[in-house]
Amino acid sequence: MEEDLLRSLFVYRPALIGEALRILGGELRFFYTLHTIPAIGFEVYYGGQSIYFSGDTCYDPERINDMYEKGCITLARRDFFNNFTWHHNVILHEAGIPPIHTPVSVLEKLPEDVKKRLYLVHTSEKSVPKGKGLKVAEEGVHKSITLNASPHSNWEAIEILRLLSSIEIFHHFNLTQACEVLQIAHRTRYP
Repeated sequence: MEEDLLRSLFVYRPALIGEALRILGGELRFFYTLHTIPAIGFEVYYGGQSIYFSGDTCYDPERINDMYEKGCITLARRDFFNNFTWHHNVILHEAGIPPIHTPVSVLEKLPEDVKKRLYLVHTSEKSVPKGKGLKVAEEGVHKSITLNASPHSNWEAIEILRLLSSIEIFHHFNLTQACEVLQIAHRTRYP
């Protein structure tokens, strides 16, 4: 495959830490985690639903406060890590061996309504105590966690415009022409 053709198939958008990245009606936010080597987590919002992925991190308020008191992290980082709201529909959080990973004992103390939405990653089933409301995310495509998100209100228009933008003869359409296409376009599904 020619390099130019391959490059034309993708749109590169840099993910900047702390800034919203909006794609097709969804919003992604990336953040640095608390780990011994640089690591990143993210949250995704789409159609009234959200998913949080902690990445490699050590969520332990006691340890985080201690690191702040010793001058290892700034007040802003301490507050960022300690003020997580746990509001997401699905929370994929790593758990492992402290001090570089989140202790399971900290996650055990979370409210029950949070633990129902919490799936542990980066750990094994044998590392999670029974009867504490914690569960390990199951592996495999057939075990995918799904959310019932509502499509963006302009989804159909976005889909039509993306299709047009992928066809070379429409590359030079201006906004007026794009509006005209949206006024006459309709979707047909074939069995």
